[in-house]
Amino acid sequence: MKTSTDQIPSTYRRRIDGLMWSLALLNLVICLLVGLLNGSWGLVITFALIAMPAAYLVTRIWPGTLLSGMTMAILFMGFSALLIDQTQGMIEAHFSIFIMLSALILYCDWRVILAGAVVIAAHHIGFTYLQYLGWAHIYQGVTPSNVMHLVMCLAIHAGAVVVHTFILSYLSHTLRQVIGDGLSIMTFARLAEQGKLDTEFNQVQRRRPAIDAVASMQTKLTSVLGEVRQTAATVHALSAETTEAQQTLQQQAQRSAEHIERIASSTEELSTSTRQSAAEAERTNQLAAQTGETVRQGAESVAQLSETMTNIDEGARDIAQLLGEIDNITFQTNLLALNASVEAARAGEQGRGFAVVANEVRGLSERTAYTAQSIRERVNHSNQQVESGVEQVRTTGELMQRVVEAFTQVSGRMDEITTSSNEQSMGIDTLNASILEMQEALALSASSIDSTKEVAQRLEEAAQYLTRTINYFQLETGAEQARLPSQNLALEEPKAEQRGEWQDSGRPMALA
Repeated sequence: MKTSTDQIPSTYRRRIDGLMWSLALLNLVICLLVGLLNGSWGLVITFALIAMPAAYLVTRIWPGTLLSGMTMAILFMGFSALLIDQTQGMIEAHFSIFIMLSALILYCDWRVILAGAVVIAAHHIGFTYLQYLGWAHIYQGVTPSNVMHLVMCLAIHAGAVVVHTFILSYLSHTLRQVIGDGLSIMTFARLAEQGKLDTEFNQVQRRRPAIDAVASMQTKLTSVLGEVRQTAATVHALSAETTEAQQTLQQQAQRSAEHIERIASSTEELSTSTRQSAAEAERTNQLAAQTGETVRQGAESVAQLSETMTNIDEGARDIAQLLGEIDNITFQTNLLALNASVEAARAGEQGRGFAVVANEVRGLSERTAYTAQSIRERVNHSNQQVESGVEQVRTTGELMQRVVEAFTQVSGRMDEITTSSNEQSMGIDTLNASILEMQEALALSASSIDSTKEVAQRLEEAAQYLTRTINYFQLETGAEQARLPSQNLALEEPKAEQRGEWQDSGRPMALA
């Protein structure tokens, strides 16, 4: 990280220049007060008119530079030397040297302190020599002729200034590092506020606890935000897939609802047809039962007819036998008539009447035989017809028996059809109820799908907001970002009311 850790910014030095001018004015006031007391105010005015305009020009032309800091250090040491000269070397006046050198630590530059120490050292060396000559007096209680005492006082003062300068230089360097660390942390915080978390700290900076703590925090925060970015990208992808799946599911649910509606309509029609078929089957069953009963009665009538025809056949046979007997009687009568004719012929005139009777009897016998023959023919013909009728009646009886059996089977089948139709009607009613329940379930599913779709959309918007928020932070360098194109998502701005809801709660609002 290239920050102002080793270089204090000029704005800071300008503020220190302003503060140092306040201290310089305070020194001027102190010197003027001392001058008013001991009559040396003219010297103070002379020094102020020469040194202060020159120092002001330097700090005005080159503000916040090393030259302005050294100029203020020289001005401070000039006021300290002036105060020492005004007080004839009072030890308390020497304290101003250490006070002013300590104030110069605010420049955070050991060279400024060294410049002031060099100036005051040159002052002491020069004024020690002048005291040796008797022209000045900076060490009280020391005579100009006592050279060793002068040298000892100079060494003591020089040693104190050197030690103080070394300590102040070390403190200045430490303060410089502290301020530099603070500036580095401030720069990091400002860059982090802009979303730039890719600040790099070098190894020298990381040896200092504050920078190391910030760098560790940066590493952890970058890692966490990187994981959050990946999670947000995953959530965005999943929410998009969920939305697409919900749309597909909604379309399928709509098609299923249409199919089920058509099935329900067809089932209702089938249920109506089944009920009508069951009613028709019931009526057909009743008609079949009635027809079966009629056929059964017809079978019984045919059986009775068959029995009657059998009786007629037996009667015809009896008539045939009777006709046979009539033939025998006719043959015997004819034979007797012939014998009577023969006997009448033998009797002559006396048997003529008997012959006429015999002829008549024979004629009657022939007519009876002829009539019997006709009756026999007709009886035979009737017998043949009766036999044919009996055979037909027998065949009809068998057919009627088969018809009765068939109607019995038809009646049984119609009973089964009626039972099946009733069961089918009940099953269709149950199916219709199930379809109605399926329609209700599909309606609930459609409502749930709409709710889920809304949740998925809100989840996607939340993922977009989260991803855009994470993308506000620059976690990687340009090369590393080029390797992660999937994480740099161009997302739309969420709606104002939704963004307000998220910001008011401090986190994405809970999904219903």
